[in-house]
This record gives sequence, structure tokens and C-alpha cells, in this order.
Amino acid sequence: MVDEQPEATFRLHLASELDGLYLDVPVETVASLCRKPVKYLRFLAYCILGVDGLIASEEFEGDELADDERLGPGVYYFVRAGDEDALEHAVDPEALTYSHAPETTNTRENFRTLVAERDVACIFTNTNVESCQGVHIVPFSRGDEWMKEVVQSRIPEDNEDVSNLSIVNDIRNGMLVSNVLHPVIDKKKLVVLKTPNLILDRNDIPPRSNNADLLGGVKYSTKPHYTLQWLEGTEHQRRDIPNNMDAAFKTNSKKPKPSALLLNYNYGVAALKWWGKGPEHLLTARKRPTPPIAAPLGPSRIRHDREVTTGKLDDARKAPASFAGGQDGSGGNNDVDDIDERRQSDAERLVLTLYASAPAARDRRAKQRAEREHRMVEWQSGVRMALET
Repeated sequence: MVDEQPEATFRLHLASELDGLYLDVPVETVASLCRKPVKYLRFLAYCILGVDGLIASEEFEGDELADDERLGPGVYYFVRAGDEDALEHAVDPEALTYSHAPETTNTRENFRTLVAERDVACIFTNTNVESCQGVHIVPFSRGDEWMKEVVQSRIPEDNEDVSNLSIVNDIRNGMLVSNVLHPVIDKKKLVVLKTPNLILDRNDIPPRSNNADLLGGVKYSTKPHYTLQWLEGTEHQRRDIPNNMDAAFKTNSKKPKPSALLLNYNYGVAALKWWGKGPEHLLTARKRPTPPIAAPLGPSRIRHDREVTTGKLDDARKAPASFAGGQDGSGGNNDVDDIDERRQSDAERLVLTLYASAPAARDRRAKQRAEREHRMVEWQSGVRMALET
């Protein structure tokens, strides 16, 4: 019996003060996603921490590597621009008042209708709309407050206007995708990369696997590109859905496309979920209190559950074997699914914590405090004037 060789990885330490939090990124996976591994590691750190920086080869003060430098398996360090503690002003995301509401049949159909007006068909596989669902970038269950915190904690790229991006059912927080793609995108095995971005250019991505025959009325987006990438998937899955497929949207549509800011957030969460190491930060074993259950509204819950279950069964029957449940296509594994869900939830919390401590978020909170103090001074002044008269 031949022992299996450990997978070659780029080990990327994210910050000296994060006590052992790092990514183990498979070399083979990076090669399939980006032609320049140094730039890709920079992009991952940027998506997780919310700040730009450089890659060093020795500790956090070692020699900085050029973006086009060849990189072999080994240990590397992300050196942030600036010298502030990554968690100096961290906000506990548990303190946010976000929703845990399950997505109902009505909300799912409403969101599907909204994104279908822009996307027409699955933006990656060209599957007709009847076999598609709307998939959220920031999960619906996170709620609007979580969404607002993500948006307000980052400086948008390319002057993206996110001033009114505040609800999870905004079409900029989603895409129309086939029933086959929906579950693997939901689990963050597949992510969407927007290029160009702050770090990566279109030419940094390997050749596309695009469909030559598009439905009428849609065309590939070229400024920018939206590219589907596998972070975690079996050989069978990757064969059924090739890497680096570009998105096609409705021709001449004026509706806004998926938000680059949210896509970067999602990319960071996915990278942390699949490649993040350091259990003291991922907290996968922590038990959380069950959120209170609101009084039922609308149709019977039993009827709703039956409709949702039927829909999921229909999707599973339509999916290829390699997408139906377990990684080998043999069916689901509840224990693995539970671990995946905990890791994803914890990755979302950690990325939001890091975003909330980034300079843009700190500046926003300082401005909000100053505005509140100014309003209080004006109110106190008005009260004194009223009393004096």
C-alpha cells in the first residue's frame, strides 16, 4: 500500500496578531484559477481582511514578492498596507441585529422573478429560466442588517455606487443560476470572480470555458467579466461544470449587475471556509443558542415545508449524479453538511469582524459618532434657548 503524498499548498498567514489563522491553498487549484499565484494570494487576503497589501516570503517583515514572480509550495505572509492591528477596532458581529429568517417559497420566487428580468437565463450555463433559481451572494438568512454592515465596511471599487444597497433581496445581491448550480454556489464551492478588480486583471485568469451558443437576447459581459470558479469540487463536478465560465446577461439591460463589493466578500468567506486553518478563530465547535421562532404568518407551515421539500426533491432529480448530495454523487451526508454549515457560518462572522475593523469601517463609525454628538449639542442648545425664553 502506497502512502498518499500530502497536497502541495501555499500556506498564507494573514496577520501576525491573528494567532495562527492561515490559509492552506492547494497549488493545483490556484493554477486552475489564476496565472499569477502571488497576485491571487494578495486577492484572497484582500477579500478576507478588507485591505490591500503585499506577499512576503519570510515572516511579516520579509522580502516582498513581485506580482509576476514564480511561486513554489511553501509558507508566505500577507503584509498589510499600513501598520494598524487587524483587530484593533473589531466589532462583534454577534451584537448585530440580523435576521435568522428562513427563506420561504414566496420570497424565493419573488427574488427569482427580480433577477430573471435582468439575467433571462442561467448566466453561466444558458439554462432556460424555468429550470433556474435566484441565488443570493449574502445569504437571505443573514438579513438586511448584516448586509448593511458588509456594504458599509468596505470602500467600493471603481466608484461602485452602493449607497442604496441595503436589503438582501436587491438584485445586486444575486444571480439567476440553474437548479444544478444553485446548491454548490450556495455552499460556496463555486464562487464568482469579477475582473478587473483592485488586484486581478482579466488576463490573469486562465482561458475561459464559455458556451458558444447563447440564447437570443443575451451576451457575455466583458466590462467587467464575471467568472465562475471552483474552490472545492470533485473531478466529476468540474467536468460537468468547467472552470472559468463567464456570465452572460440580457443585451442592453440597464439593470445593475451583481455587486463587486459583495462578490469580493463572498470570495473571502468561501476561501476561509475551505482553506482556513486555526480552530480558535473558526470556532467550529461552538454551540450557539437557537434563535427565537416568530409566530407563523401566512400559509400553513406544513404546507410551506411540503412545497419547499418537493422543490428540493425536484431539483435533486434533475441534477447530474455528481451534484446530487455527497461529493462522490452517492448521496448526502448529514454530519458533513452540518460541519460545512458551521464552517461557512463562522467564516462569514470572521470576515465581517475583519471588515468592521478595516479603515473604511472605522472612519464610518467615527463620522457617525461625530454626527450624533453634533445633533446632541444642537438639541441641548435648543433646550437651553427654550428654557431661557
